[in-house]
Parts: sequence; structure tokens; C-alpha cells
Amino acid sequence: MNRVSVFVMQGDFHAKQLIYSILVTTWILQRVLRTAPGVPMICKKAHRHDPFFEPLPEDQSDPARHRCAGCAYEAGYNQGKRGERRIFSPENLPFSQAGYVRHRAAEEAFELGYSAGEQERLQKESV
Repeated sequence: MNRVSVFVMQGDFHAKQLIYSILVTTWILQRVLRTAPGVPMICKKAHRHDPFFEPLPEDQSDPARHRCAGCAYEAGYNQGKRGERRIFSPENLPFSQAGYVRHRAAEEAFELGYSAGEQERLQKESV
């Protein structure tokens, strides 16, 4: 048995803290490494606090776990408005744990945004 295991078994608070810190750091690094180059790590946009996103279902499944639902909506909206093919790429979205986008379904937000952008584009084309 290694030294850390002995400390944990004996209930050493500092050893437990150390192990917890290592696990959290490992988890964060795994998530950060899945983010595409040039994508900000954490979303700081105002949409994080927009109640528009509150009705979205909660979703913590990979690959979109903790990705910003507001940024996903914007990405979908822009694709729909330009008439592009739907391509949801969670690795191109920053993380967010703030406000109304916390634990919200990023893929569903993307689809909602795509539909809104597509509808706007089709309305402009019909005029």
C-alpha cells in the first residue's frame, strides 16, 4: 500500500484535499484539451444571464457537457441565417457554468438558434 492510500485510510484531511485537487485538475485538463484552438476557455458574454435559456432542458452528457448554451444558440443562429448545413461542434464552444446557461442542453440551444436564423433568412428572401 502506498503512502497516500495509508493517509486516506487514516482520514488525513490534507491527503484527501491533495487527491481531490489532483482529480479536479485532471478533469479540467481533459475538458480544456477538447476545446478547439482559438476558442476562449470560459464564456463571459451577457447571454449567460439571459432567462431565455432557462426553459432549455438540463444536459450534462458529453461531448457538450458544460459548454455554453448561449454560444451554441448564436452558432446555430448564424449558420441558419447564412443557409449553411447544420453542424453542431461543441469543441468550438467555450465552457460556461454561470447563470441561466448552467447545465443547459447546448445542442438543443444550437437547434433552436438554427431554426430562428433560418426563419429570419427565409422571411427576408420572401420579401
